[in-house]
Amino acid sequence: MNQAQILETIFNTTHLCIAYLDEEFNFIRVNHAYANGAGHPESYFTGKNHFDLYPHTENEAIFKSVVAKGEPYTIFAKPFEFPDHPEWGVTYWDWSLYPVKSQKGSVNALIFTLLDVTPAKKTEFELLEIKRSLEKQVEIRTADLLSFSYSISHDLRVPLRAITGFSEILLDEYASSLDNECQKFLKIISDSCIDMDKLITDLLDYTRLSGRSVNLKRVQISSIIPHLLMIMEKGISDTNANVKIVKPLGEVSADPVMLQQIMINMIENALIYSKNGSFPVITISSERKDDSVILKVEDEGIGIETENLEAIFHPFQRLHSGSKYEGTGIGLANVKKMATMMGGQVWAESVFGKGTTFFIKLNSPGTSDRSGR
Repeated sequence: MNQAQILETIFNTTHLCIAYLDEEFNFIRVNHAYANGAGHPESYFTGKNHFDLYPHTENEAIFKSVVAKGEPYTIFAKPFEFPDHPEWGVTYWDWSLYPVKSQKGSVNALIFTLLDVTPAKKTEFELLEIKRSLEKQVEIRTADLLSFSYSISHDLRVPLRAITGFSEILLDEYASSLDNECQKFLKIISDSCIDMDKLITDLLDYTRLSGRSVNLKRVQISSIIPHLLMIMEKGISDTNANVKIVKPLGEVSADPVMLQQIMINMIENALIYSKNGSFPVITISSERKDDSVILKVEDEGIGIETENLEAIFHPFQRLHSGSKYEGTGIGLANVKKMATMMGGQVWAESVFGKGTTFFIKLNSPGTSDRSGR
């Protein structure tokens, strides 16, 4: 089989629709796939003008431009309705137009190739519709969850405040009538109610994140540090902590409020889990990696065992008793949720007994969300 026979076989058997046109867009020849796709025999097209059969102002302008400039043209998933087959509705085609030039360089013919992508495009539309439907369901369920959370928090806080109030009254007004053990029990009841109220507040904050919109902006990390340190001033002062800032910290695409809250939670965590008898040392730094910035918050605290490094980011996962270290087990879960909502990631590395480094990976401005570390 010679080269001409090979090309003829390809022309006749390929699934790609191919039409050979002259410079005035008259059909010279079409292959079987083209004829079948248009619903006519191959002989139907010979000598007929493309735009007499399929009038289309925009496409005709494209064809004329290819002839005039001698440059090929390609487009993907272009919608088209066959005038002689209205029952097919809107179809979608990837197509290319290649100029064939004479020895003098002028265009004297065109090769028109098309691929029917209608099924794929309709599947895409169906998936988009499913996505919109699912998003709507999530929106409704999130609103229901928020409403339920507010209601439950109110219902829980009413008896908590009553218990707290009566406990304090007993301690204030009847302390002289109570022995030390009774006073101790009342104090435990009062403190437990306060802890429970804080837990309800943190749980509400975690639930609210699901319904919060994310306002991504170009943020210089160093610009939020002064306000952050001002907010944390009392906690830093009370523990005699040393907070080191290693500049530059870089620029990220982030929600400024969320980023600040992440940093607050990280510093609070470092202050809480410092070693007994030593002043907390916290180092904030960053590094650029590909199209991301990795923010680091490093402490010299008690550290975390390797098997618990994932669990600490789950709600209510406390590794220590509340009597030894304060907290509700929600703070790091909030950090992970906020980082994820901003298209980022969070993880930790630790040496037990020596300290922990938390990593917050966020996109650089102008880059899309990329998964993976």
